[in-house]
Amino acid sequence: VQALALLECPAAEVTLVAALKDEDGATRMAAAEGLRRIKSRAVGPLAALLDDKTVGVRTEAAKALGAAGEPRAGPALVRAARAEVEPEARAAMLVAVGQSGDKGSAKAVEPFLSHSSESTRFAAARALCLLGTPKGKAFAQALLASKDRLERRQGLDLYEGARAREAAPALTPLLEDGDPRVAAAAARILYQGGLASGIEWLVLASHRAQGEAKLVFEQELETLRLADDQRRAILAKAGVR
Repeated sequence: VQALALLECPAAEVTLVAALKDEDGATRMAAAEGLRRIKSRAVGPLAALLDDKTVGVRTEAAKALGAAGEPRAGPALVRAARAEVEPEARAAMLVAVGQSGDKGSAKAVEPFLSHSSESTRFAAARALCLLGTPKGKAFAQALLASKDRLERRQGLDLYEGARAREAAPALTPLLEDGDPRVAAAAARILYQGGLASGIEWLVLASHRAQGEAKLVFEQELETLRLADDQRRAILAKAGVR
């Protein structure tokens, strides 16, 4: 099952779904991971594992449901998060609510913003940012406006996976941030969210930068797997040789 999970083969979906019922916890966890990798929409079988006796299984099931991007998974994830006692699993469940796109579950997530667990608060804020709600954006903006670069990076993390139309108002100003890591991460998140000019900004910023700053921009470009011909085309378009 672990091998099938790593292969990321859609044809293995039936086998992986069947393995979710295996008596061995490690096998169930590997099956859930495999379904996450292929973005399976087997919502029912995965949701059934949100109350599994093994915390790793619950966590992987939540991540798989988030990767599926299925709004119908939202209510089950919220219910599971309310009952969850392990911070890691609870955080995965809340983030998955945001990834599911179920805007109807946003109100149910908001109370977690005042939870005693920091990881829970941040997971709830990320979920709300992904859903594009005002409370999520307000939570993130308080961090993004900080003079502490580490707090600004925390604010950026809340927009990981968000659509550019939701993230752009908050992240575009950070392209001028004095910390290259903040600016580069903002550009990468915007590009992954659908803003094509984000990768162009990174290429040009890397071309102009020197020393450690250049390495920062290159790390983000490596994450995006930028091909050499793409880089040359972007530089040529900008009139850079």
